Amino acid sequence: MDSLRTLRASIRISAGVARRAWALTLLLLLLSSATTARAATPVRLRVLSWNVWGLPAVSPNLEERIRALPGAMAALAPDVILLQEVWEAEDGVSLARDLGRRGYPYTEHLVRTPGGKTGWGNGKSSRCHKPASVDATENAKKNRPITASA
Repeated sequence: MDSLRTLRASIRISAGVARRAWALTLLLLLLSSATTARAATPVRLRVLSWNVWGLPAVSPNLEERIRALPGAMAALAPDVILLQEVWEAEDGVSLARDLGRRGYPYTEHLVRTPGGKTGWGNGKSSRCHKPASVDATENAKKNRPITASA
């Protein structure tokens, strides 16, 4: 009787192993025959991330640096510019205006947290089409990002 139970158990285990092996084989076959999507020609995207270090009363020569940044960033010729620590709204407007003059017409500056307190100081700028917007999320819509273009 025990040998019969052992035989039945081993047949069930073997059947389970066989099903798993068949499923794995099928999956590997499907994956090996899948085509990879690629652009006809390679696409180059240059991204610049720059910490402005724009905290008033702490950052030395802040006004001079804010004036110099758009030229320095544009000289690197990125497609997209990501900014951090642009704490003051006026600095965001200035950067957006000057980047717009240098071929980056789509600029946004998000300077407020959901509660209305100063907090994020992030921005983005693009010379091509308008990038996926930070203010597309419901949370960011409440923050009223500052947008300026030349």
